[in-house]
Amino acid sequence: MTLRRTAMLVAGIGIILLAFGFWGTQTASGHHAFEATNGIVPVAVGTAGAFLLLTAAYLDYRAEKRDKAARDASLKNDDARGEEAGG
Repeated sequence: MTLRRTAMLVAGIGIILLAFGFWGTQTASGHHAFEATNGIVPVAVGTAGAFLLLTAAYLDYRAEKRDKAARDASLKNDDARGEEAGG
């Protein structure tokens, strides 16, 4: 699995967790389902979802940086081959 696909998977899970956290803390049915001390569950899950979204953003950044480095190295190699052939 590529780094970019991993980032998309992590982002998808993060969005699902954030949606659950929102439902559990901001809706009447969520409040009813998680009464009293169980209310920490949606808060914790929503926090984990936010952390996963940040992680996904970092993974996407690293994938872009790695792809750019690979493109630059490829262009550098192509330039070196051209100088050897034409030189």
